[in-house]
Amino acid sequence: MMKKLILAITMFAILFSFAACAGEEQPDAVVDQYFQAAQQLDVEKMSTTILPTNTEGVELTEEFLDSEEDVYSDYFIEYIKGNAEKMTYTIQETTEDGDQAVVTVDCKYIDVAPVLEATINDVFSEVFDRAMAGEEMTEEETAQMFVDSMKAQVESTDETYAEKTIDVNVEKLDGQWYISDINDDLLDVTTCGFFAASETADQTLPEL
Repeated sequence: MMKKLILAITMFAILFSFAACAGEEQPDAVVDQYFQAAQQLDVEKMSTTILPTNTEGVELTEEFLDSEEDVYSDYFIEYIKGNAEKMTYTIQETTEDGDQAVVTVDCKYIDVAPVLEATINDVFSEVFDRAMAGEEMTEEETAQMFVDSMKAQVESTDETYAEKTIDVNVEKLDGQWYISDINDDLLDVTTCGFFAASETADQTLPEL
């Protein structure tokens, strides 16, 4: 009888231990939540996965789609949303060190760089020709030209995918895991390569 009681208590303790471990959120769970939200460009959900004390990262994410209502911004949002849902990701491994962890993720996404580069070349060529002819364009006209050209490039350019393995830093705060910073690699993946491609564009493209 005593042996059965001891065995029962031991088994209960083991099961309780397993249940406790299963119920505790793992570092990779918050990264998974972030990417699921990113596939829908659900900025509100994305921002909830970011460390609350990282106000810059939270603001950057919340303001990502909070742009002015104009033809360029509207089309940009529509284009990125269409590509974001095609992004795929696989969480490969997690390395924990106390309340800090690094989650390694393999990402595959549509590379918008070819479309953006072709659009810039096309727009600059047209703007230059008009300038030589003495025609000055307004910001609204330039924005519309950019959108029209980009739409044409999207239709004529085959989709190409980029693959990138990134490390996402996460941190535990008050017993909950959060993404501690939004680095350039993570931002580039969630914008389907637009972030990296636009860095080059910003050096040459007039402000729209």
